[in-house]
Amino acid sequence: MNSAIFVFDVDGRVAVYHDQADAEGSLEAIDIDDGEYPIAYTETGEALAVEPHLNNGRLTPTGRSDLADLQSRLRGWRHGPHHLAHDPHAYAEHELQH
Repeated sequence: MNSAIFVFDVDGRVAVYHDQADAEGSLEAIDIDDGEYPIAYTETGEALAVEPHLNNGRLTPTGRSDLADLQSRLRGWRHGPHHLAHDPHAYAEHELQH
């Protein structure tokens, strides 16, 4: 598996994607313009800016890494496998299988 991507919406929900191309193709520019997705992360905690690009999204590295924030956001998502929040790779594998 390539590095999974975690995209968080303003309500704290998380969408997990197989890779950056999968995430970018799933995002809609109109939602990004409306501020629906404030942050995305790679499974290693690299923060990605969520920007509109044509009709979809573009994820751009911010140069910031914050694994602790990623783990905290995963723990905060009430429908996720909380027991895996400490290991984003395992969390992604679990979510992508379901």
